[in-house]
Amino acid sequence: MAETATLENPLREGTRVRKTPAPCSVVIFGASGDLTERKLIPALYYLAREHLLPVGFTV
Repeated sequence: MAETATLENPLREGTRVRKTPAPCSVVIFGASGDLTERKLIPALYYLAREHLLPVGFTV
């Protein structure tokens, strides 16, 4: 029986591998409320601005 060798990629050493999350949606109940205006919308904005939200993320 022949053995197969798995070769490591030396260029990947020290890099982070991020798994791509599945698309998701966030539903905000009470979207016209104070908490949404002061906390949720700014937090989502900053996450989007820094490209920290996954592709396919919807609100």
